[in-house]
Amino acid sequence: MSQLVIPGEQIITITRGGILYTDLTGIRQWVDFVECRHQHLAQVEHPTALDRRYIGCRNTEQSATIYVRFFCEPPVIFSFRSSARRNLDLIQPMSRLGWYTTICIRSTEALPE
Repeated sequence: MSQLVIPGEQIITITRGGILYTDLTGIRQWVDFVECRHQHLAQVEHPTALDRRYIGCRNTEQSATIYVRFFCEPPVIFSFRSSARRNLDLIQPMSRLGWYTTICIRSTEALPE
């Protein structure tokens, strides 16, 4: 499975529908939050109300690389210089719009360190 790793600085805007960003070739791309939710729910046997708001996962602050991985195809990963930058630039704006990330727990959800 191919994963796109994009620096967090490439994010242009975050809306209720998704994230507009510039990829590594300079082309504007879109992460669709509804698609991410559908991908996540397809993996959950008995989804809760909170499961319906998850669109990606993030690693812990103890990791060498700070990132958020979105549950879209292909997966899009935004990397950040610090957890503070990730929280300010991505986690907080998304949560204000009602979207959340979980902690990555499976090796298939992790970005190579």
